[in-house]
Amino acid sequence: MNITRDYAFCIIPYFKGQTKSEHPLTVWDSVLLNIVLDPILIFGLLGAPEMGVQGAALASLLSQIYSMALYAYLVFVKNVPMNIAGKWRLKFTVIRRSLAIGLPSGVTYFLLAFNMLITYRVLGPYGTAALAAVGIGFRILQSIYLPVVALTSAMAAVVAQNMGARRPLRVHRTFGPDGSYRRSSWCWGPFCA
Repeated sequence: MNITRDYAFCIIPYFKGQTKSEHPLTVWDSVLLNIVLDPILIFGLLGAPEMGVQGAALASLLSQIYSMALYAYLVFVKNVPMNIAGKWRLKFTVIRRSLAIGLPSGVTYFLLAFNMLITYRVLGPYGTAALAAVGIGFRILQSIYLPVVALTSAMAAVVAQNMGARRPLRVHRTFGPDGSYRRSSWCWGPFCA
């Protein structure tokens, strides 16, 4: 269970929904911290002990703790307003629609995690080098599709805000007047994967 990641998954959409998308971007500093700490802790640079795979894990842990601390600072110290007051009640029609939209995506992420589990389990007996090679391969794939994920994440915020403002024409324009965004991602997406 990754508490820092789960916390980020809860708070990032909140900030986006409040049209404060600059706050989640400040936490990208934690990604830069991870990039800097990885070689230092893995290879023992700058006087740090050489830790190998454990150094990579420690770098990830430290960067996630930094990310969570930064969010806590934004919410509790800087007092970024979190307006959650009001009468809360469950709307089952909204829950059903959310599940209809989100469940396929959730199953996709579950299958991806399950695939990684099986891959690491099968390669485990072959040693650290094999596991590291697969990890590098997954990172390369992530770097290929990360721009698309970032673009669609930004589009989700734009679409949600315009749907809330009842401006469907702006939602339509987000995808391109002729659906060019979808077609272009369909054309070049398979080549990247």
